[in-house]
Amino acid sequence: MIFEHTELASPVGNLSIAASGGRLVALCFEGIWDERVRSLERRFPGSRFHTAKDPAGVVTRLSAYFGGDLDALTPIEVEMWGTPFRRACGTSYAAFLPVRRDRTVRLRARSVSPMRCARSERPTARTRSRSSCRATA
Repeated sequence: MIFEHTELASPVGNLSIAASGGRLVALCFEGIWDERVRSLERRFPGSRFHTAKDPAGVVTRLSAYFGGDLDALTPIEVEMWGTPFRRACGTSYAAFLPVRRDRTVRLRARSVSPMRCARSERPTARTRSRSSCRATA
């Protein structure tokens, strides 16, 4: 897999940004990028990273957001891989993407039924209790 990478000096510190296929795949604070690269390389052996000015337009969108346009982040397409268990259980961060910026959502509101977890690809999911299938962050 080919990843485009850049860094952005922002009001919250230096950010490392990576995109692939026009979608954001990583956004890291300073000091975490090397760990993220290792994680992506484990998930996608043979990955290559190329420097780009504005991967998937994220630099432009973040700059607008930090400039005061609170809706600038909405159009960013995000790739949320997650583990097969997290995808089946609905506990990946993708569950939070539809939440509007002017809303507050309790994590319990994003929980799923235990039966959905039981159908996941992880064999031990059938033994999980109701509370362990709830989204926690």
